[in-house]
Amino acid sequence: MPANGSSRAIVQSAGNYRSADLAVEGWLRDGKVRDIEWIIDPADTTDNEIDVWYSGKDRFVIAIRPPQGSTFVEVKLGGMADIVHQGTVVGRIYHRKNDPNNRDNHGEVFLYPGAPPGIWTVRLIGE
Repeated sequence: MPANGSSRAIVQSAGNYRSADLAVEGWLRDGKVRDIEWIIDPADTTDNEIDVWYSGKDRFVIAIRPPQGSTFVEVKLGGMADIVHQGTVVGRIYHRKNDPNNRDNHGEVFLYPGAPPGIWTVRLIGE
């Protein structure tokens, strides 16, 4: 971790993100929060995924909140959780420590077909 107590994360959508300029990156200080809007089109009937990559020397909590939701599902490093909306599992978060290929930490948020459309909020919390 840099001496200023901040961590760098890269967040990207899966699929054709390179041509669509959808990658986000930045620094997040310990204890600070960064919210990212993830828009799911009502006509989209496919799986959707967001990846979060960051240094293996750092720790984040990854959280998500559905459209019109008030509660975030939070996952600490090394954990996983189902994303439940109105009693139905609509996705899952995996937060893997120490990827064997690059030693970075990796979070993935999957939304299944049928997840509610609208603006989801992906939240990164610096630890």
